[in-house]
Amino acid sequence: MADVSWRYSLCNEMFEGWPLAEIARLAAKIGYQGVELAPYTFAPLVTDLSAADRAQIRKDVEHAGLEVAGLHWLLARTPFQLNTPDAEERRRAGEYLLAVIDFCA
Repeated sequence: MADVSWRYSLCNEMFEGWPLAEIARLAAKIGYQGVELAPYTFAPLVTDLSAADRAQIRKDVEHAGLEVAGLHWLLARTPFQLNTPDAEERRRAGEYLLAVIDFCA
């Protein structure tokens, strides 16, 4: 059987209102290896975040010795919908998801 190495992450939205640096420090202290980010907890849209904002998010997570494990609630609290008959609306949602992918990277 293959050796399985487990890595655990928690979501930043569990600590609504806390600065990300504090969330990351606590997560590392209690044994997590990563943090999963809900984009809406940083700005209404990820496209509203500057390069400096994104760099600070990465710094806060890495300074605690953690990794960004991924994102969730990708379209939560946004105006975008993928399950609409409106092709233009689906196209805008798809473009926004590309921006979310860039944010995660």
